Amino acid sequence: MYNFFYYSTGDRDASMDLVNDVFVKVLDKSGQFDERKGDIRTWLFTVARNTLRDYFKSRRRARPHLTIDEAREVPAAGYANPEETAALKDDILALTKALEALNKRERSLISLKYGAGFRNKDIAKMLDLRERHVGVILCRALSKLRKQLEDGR
Repeated sequence: MYNFFYYSTGDRDASMDLVNDVFVKVLDKSGQFDERKGDIRTWLFTVARNTLRDYFKSRRRARPHLTIDEAREVPAAGYANPEETAALKDDILALTKALEALNKRERSLISLKYGAGFRNKDIAKMLDLRERHVGVILCRALSKLRKQLEDGR
């Protein structure tokens, strides 16, 4: 869950706070969960998605991933020389810009799929979409990312 929030906000502290908020909400609303309607993990991430939506509403702006300033500060662990470090930072900046070019729904699906590790079937249940539609949106979003990254080089 932390990865989902971090992938969506780019902010470690906010991500930890959001995870905490989700578990407080889950404890408060545990009586509302009906295992006949779905998996607990799906329910948890529905609460997480709603919490993230509230977070962005309260901030009046959404950050899809790392900000440009944060990307410049990413430590290059495991990179031995300055050229590799610079290349890593450039890649992070390019990916950040490409993610910012996606619409909100595409970023959300990318976050759930690659940030939180959900299967298309689970994402479809959470967002009340058909599994096939999730796959189509993800395919288009990845194509957009690929094109943005190619155009940026």
